[in-house]
Amino acid sequence: MGFGAARARAKTVPMLVIARLPRPDREMAALAVRGGADAVIVSLVHADKEDEALSQTLKALEGLPWGAAPDELAAEGLSHLKEKGCDFAVFGSDRAAAGVLLEEEVGKVMEVETSLPDSQAAILDPLPIDALLVKGEFAPLTVQRVVELQRLGDLTGKPL
Repeated sequence: MGFGAARARAKTVPMLVIARLPRPDREMAALAVRGGADAVIVSLVHADKEDEALSQTLKALEGLPWGAAPDELAAEGLSHLKEKGCDFAVFGSDRAAAGVLLEEEVGKVMEVETSLPDSQAAILDPLPIDALLVKGEFAPLTVQRVVELQRLGDLTGKPL
């Protein structure tokens, strides 16, 4: 009847576990390391006032790749994060200056919603964005959510 087992596909990169800290915090960073995180995202509300706390947090990461998720991101702020050893920056398209896209030494991860229209998703492919972080609740992960994520991945050509 044409029904059968799904055909084998080429293996893809395994899922990474990325911990997100709500603020710079040495103890939470140490927990992420002990918990086996592959990378950490540190949320920054007042990046200019959190410098010492961020430095302490980075020491606890023991060389683990880390990214910053500031409330707003300008090219100057990205330069400061690069000096701190930031591997990638996480930003919303409406909270980041366009000049951020010109940075070549720090990875760029843009936050998107699964409801991003097809026309907007498709134009992300040629932009110098390294990955997408999909906002939302994913527990429990349903087939519908998997379909939504697959759609975004296919339209954008970016890792999620």
